[in-house]
Formats: sequence, C-alpha cells, structure tokens
Amino acid sequence: MSDLTNTFLKGIIKGQTYKPYDVSSAINKIDRLSCDLDDEGGNWELILLHEENRNKYKTAGYLSRYFPVAILKDYCPKELINILRNYNVFIEFFDEPFSCDEDVLRKYAPFTRILDDRFLDDGNFSLDDERLFYIYENIKYVTPYSFTFDEIR
Repeated sequence: MSDLTNTFLKGIIKGQTYKPYDVSSAINKIDRLSCDLDDEGGNWELILLHEENRNKYKTAGYLSRYFPVAILKDYCPKELINILRNYNVFIEFFDEPFSCDEDVLRKYAPFTRILDDRFLDDGNFSLDDERLFYIYENIKYVTPYSFTFDEIR
C-alpha cells in the first residue's frame, strides 16, 4: 500500500506553476511514448508506451491534468522519468491499494464521492449523520484509506 498524501500535497502547492501541455509535448517527442492532453479525458491522462510496431501499447502511467503529479508503472522507461523530473512533476509508482488524506484526495478526484467509513467502527455517530445515507442507500463511494487508481480516475 502506498500513501499518496505527501506527493499529492506537494502537487497542490506547486499546481499554480504547472504547465501540463508542456509536459505532454515533451513526452510526445519520445518516439515510443504518447500523452494526449487534447483528448477530453478526466483529471488524469494516460501515458502510453508503444511497442515496436506501434499497433500495440501498454500503459506506462498517468499524468494529472491539474497538478504536477504522475503515477507510473514499474516498467515505464527512464526517458519518461527524466522528462517528468525535468518538469518538476512529482512521481509515484503503482503500489495499490493507495491511501490518502480525505481532503487532499478530494482535490484529485473532485467528482468522486470520498467517504471514510471507519466512523462506523468506533460507533461515534448519530443516526441523522448524512454519511449513513450513502452507506445505507448503497451509493458508490471511495474510501481514502484504501482505493485503487481506477476508482479516482
């Protein structure tokens, strides 16, 4: 399990100066990599690693559109890591499940319901607590103490 809180916080602090299109352009200059920020994606953009024939590819990682943060696969090429470092992008590697401070995670997944449901374990809640509504109605939510990348993407 990897805690993303510190990396995500650093990204929030440096977010004002982040130029994701410059990073994407630099990635696209490497023949076997691509990152298309022009695509109308979500908060994270896929970084693809192309095989020799360019018809096959695998995911090298994801680049945040709004914060200088990338989450990479172990097999991503060194060129990608070097580019990201040159642009002061904070790097984490996939080590799922992830955890993160609830308020920090909301910045990276603004359209995802984040709910720390451990309050049920300690019994410190009232029956009119609105968090119970999400649980009893089986409304989908992500727990900040254990989630996968796909849940916040």
